[in-house]
Amino acid sequence: MVAVDASSVPKLALRNLRWVADLDFETNPTDGWALMDLGAAITGDPRREIVSAARQTFVDRVRQLREGGARPVYLFGTGPSLRLAGDHSFADGVAVVCNTIVRDPKLWHHLDPAFLTAGDAIYHFGHNEHARAFREDALRRLKESEGRTLFVYPANYDVIVRAEFRAVESVLVPIPWGEHADISVNLTKHFALPYVANVLNALLLPLGCTISNDVRLWGFDGRAPDDRGFWANSNVHAYPELMQSIRDAHPAFFADLVPEGNEVKYVKQVHGDWLDERLSDAERRGFRFRMMHRSWTPTLQKRFCDPDANDQSISPS
Repeated sequence: MVAVDASSVPKLALRNLRWVADLDFETNPTDGWALMDLGAAITGDPRREIVSAARQTFVDRVRQLREGGARPVYLFGTGPSLRLAGDHSFADGVAVVCNTIVRDPKLWHHLDPAFLTAGDAIYHFGHNEHARAFREDALRRLKESEGRTLFVYPANYDVIVRAEFRAVESVLVPIPWGEHADISVNLTKHFALPYVANVLNALLLPLGCTISNDVRLWGFDGRAPDDRGFWANSNVHAYPELMQSIRDAHPAFFADLVPEGNEVKYVKQVHGDWLDERLSDAERRGFRFRMMHRSWTPTLQKRFCDPDANDQSISPS
């Protein structure tokens, strides 16, 4: 059953229906995700053979990346410090980028990423102007990379991606959500994303930990005291002029995750003690996580490498 007005579905009916796609954007913070699930339910996508082929593509690429021996993996977020990444070389490792980094072709080709990933139903796979701009730029960058970059995303978005990215179909890697929360999961052995929030936790860290035990982070500045919304992004690697299109289409999402008076709610949920405990657990098992510049996020700042050390580190802008 589909509902575009939450009040239109009687509570008695809800108790007897197996599933309701609640698309009421004024009351449901996850209406965008419900729409993705509805699309997957209608089309039956992604089919089992598509996921199976994607897994083989992914395993082959990881094996190829490991052939030269142990190397660090660099995970890139879209915080203000990303503007400085072009001044440094990351050629000694493997780059994994996310989200709206695709807007900047110069940085994209400087990093030459092995993987692009994105996981937000409304910022990247929705029907608003921001999401459409992201997909248009992502397609351009993937074409320019000529097969060197795989696009990894949650499998329930395949209904959108496969229709728009046919020109680069060979690099598409939809991965199903799993019933686990292991951010250090080896995706070549367990091809299922941790069912957790935020692109860092659900996609970047699993990809990084699959490739290497030495995981380094850049562009995760966190939420500064004077930031608005979730946190600041590098305007060169984001679409600030299109952000209102998301706010207009999904008001309940913002009201729930960054409520007035408690704007740090989401940051604490996804990058607070929960993440710190999981990173610490992975570190006890041999992983090392290094923040390459200062961050407002305590979980990441405690893993900042001092610029006087041998690591390539900077202070944030």
